[in-house]
Amino acid sequence: MRFQSFSLSRRGAVFLGAALASPAIPSRAQEADALAPVSASRIAAISDGDFLASTFTDGVLPPFGAHRDLLTLFTRSGQGFTRAALEVSNSATAGPDTMAASPDGQTLYVVDRLERATPEATRVTELAPGRTLTTIRPEPSSALVATRAVPPGSEAVAASPDGAWLAVVGNGAEQATLALLPVGDGPPGEAVVYGHAALGFAAADEGPRGGVTLTGVQWLPDAKALALTDAGGKRLGFFRFDGGTLTPWGGLVATGGGPLTGRFVPGGRFYVTAEGPGRGVLGVMQMAEDGRHRRIAEVPADMAPRGLAVSRDGRLLAMVHVRGTAEASVSLLAFDPESGECRKLQEAPLEGLLPAGAAFDATGSHLLVTLFQGNGDQGALAVFRTAQQQLVPAGRVPLPHGAHHVVVCA
Repeated sequence: MRFQSFSLSRRGAVFLGAALASPAIPSRAQEADALAPVSASRIAAISDGDFLASTFTDGVLPPFGAHRDLLTLFTRSGQGFTRAALEVSNSATAGPDTMAASPDGQTLYVVDRLERATPEATRVTELAPGRTLTTIRPEPSSALVATRAVPPGSEAVAASPDGAWLAVVGNGAEQATLALLPVGDGPPGEAVVYGHAALGFAAADEGPRGGVTLTGVQWLPDAKALALTDAGGKRLGFFRFDGGTLTPWGGLVATGGGPLTGRFVPGGRFYVTAEGPGRGVLGVMQMAEDGRHRRIAEVPADMAPRGLAVSRDGRLLAMVHVRGTAEASVSLLAFDPESGECRKLQEAPLEGLLPAGAAFDATGSHLLVTLFQGNGDQGALAVFRTAQQQLVPAGRVPLPHGAHHVVVCA
């Protein structure tokens, strides 16, 4: 499908009026049955066309044009969903938080850790660091897309719960960064950028950036603070945020493993992390107003954790595990948002390669998990029902090759 565009400059951003796959085609019968009960106004899944599953081990890219970087949108229509697709640059080499939605679900944001492959590129080492934040505002038959430059090597993006700010973390050759961008009626504004040293992340080893590798960023539910995960240094940083001003909220907190990503539990009293890279651990942090945050629990999990999801009532957690084989898994855990007590309920198998992103629907009755390759060369969205504190397979939705993150809008 072709996407026609035009461009004009405004406040340093570039606007592209990009047509979605028009008209939006109804979901296939297979996905209609799986998605119909899911409580959501919109589901967005992102797919990286520049990588094969084997590329993560051998570094060899597929032939140019074999696949495309695509954003797949499922929009609620009556009792089901319509489906559309849009080309958006993205990278599966980052953590599982390369896409975020505005609080009202009307705007999506995507960052790319690596730029798209050129016709000449044959290996991962030939790909340039990504520097693009893409903003998408879906409409019934079109999408307004804006692109803005951000620091190189973007790993994760998060929208503040009040919709006023975006936070983007990345890792360049010399420094890891946090970029904060104001959001108004138009596209995101100019970024205020903090280097890792200014954030208090001192060198952890002699590697690039002193071993600092920022892989995740999340906002406190009241939008007055945010958390950063440093997978390289095995630590967390918490910061107060007031009107664009960032100040430390306590000191850095050590974790057991490298925290790839984290989530505040609704209410903001606890922060949970998916830690690896070997045997996975779900860490639980108790937040303190005076900044004396403390780690209160570790729950053992399966190998090589990736994505992490929290239900909207805070009582269910899910953590996705790559395991390095075709026999991946997803852990379902029960969580007490009052005490912070956490226990594993189930380790459910996932048939497919390289699962990554995960999200509960608005009611917590369904869990969606992306599969980079779910059936042959095609990606997939695995759908589970959460019945009696167990994950029950409810179907599978075909996605473009390379699916690696999913966002559910209430």
